[in-house]
Amino acid sequence: MPSRTARSGTGAAPGGARVVRTLLLSDVRGFTGIADRHPPDAVFQALSRCLHLQAGLVRAHRGLAGRFVGDSVTAVFDGDGMAPNALRCAIEIQSRLRDEDAAQPEAPRLRVGIGIVTGALVLGRVAGAEEPDFTIAGSTVRLGARLCARAGPGEVLIDPDTHARVDGRVAARPVDAVAIDGLGVRCPVYRIR
Repeated sequence: MPSRTARSGTGAAPGGARVVRTLLLSDVRGFTGIADRHPPDAVFQALSRCLHLQAGLVRAHRGLAGRFVGDSVTAVFDGDGMAPNALRCAIEIQSRLRDEDAAQPEAPRLRVGIGIVTGALVLGRVAGAEEPDFTIAGSTVRLGARLCARAGPGEVLIDPDTHARVDGRVAARPVDAVAIDGLGVRCPVYRIR
């Protein structure tokens, strides 16, 4: 899996470092079909609203929104409360997107699946970037991508490390474990209710 990039502000050093962070990864479900069925201007207005809403909520919950890749967002949370902040952000994203759908029934309906993971990853500045950027890589990023891909429209899935950091603050139900490609292990998964 390729590494994800995001705007600077993390204090990432050249050469990188292994750090513990919480990642929120979201992706619009069925976006290709939506793009095929609606006029281009309507698609990009809806997508712009969706991405802008998510980026604003990530910032409001003390996270750093990464670059948008198509219809997906990667956000990094650090510091005290990183996992609860990411989870509150994800729940608010899902709620606000439902509200926007109800307020604009004529617009393309965009629903996201969200995966949240907490763990060690490699974080460092991208060499030669015109703007100061950083990149993240490692098995935590890979697991986050797997959870995001598995989350259905309107769902939030979290890994055991995130669950341990938010246990008791939110209702979560175990679902089938996911295999992490290339690592030969299966990871338990929790769905937020």
